[in-house]
Amino acid sequence: MRKYIFIQNIVTPYRTSLFNDLYSEKFNFSVFYMAKSEKDRNWEFDKESLEHPYFVDKTGIYFFIKKVGFHFHF
Repeated sequence: MRKYIFIQNIVTPYRTSLFNDLYSEKFNFSVFYMAKSEKDRNWEFDKESLEHPYFVDKTGIYFFIKKVGFHFHF
């Protein structure tokens, strides 16, 4: 079985529920979050709500990339 990885800039409530639903259906994946949140976001990072496998980058690479203006979509 293949394993997939989703790359997200930050943890968001609407994506959290999507990833939790996928995980409950036995979809084999992990989520790589580049940061917990951003300054202009009004939601809190709730670790308890993340029922799917994930990793949050603590090195700050997301903020470096954002500073130099790199952005991509799939």
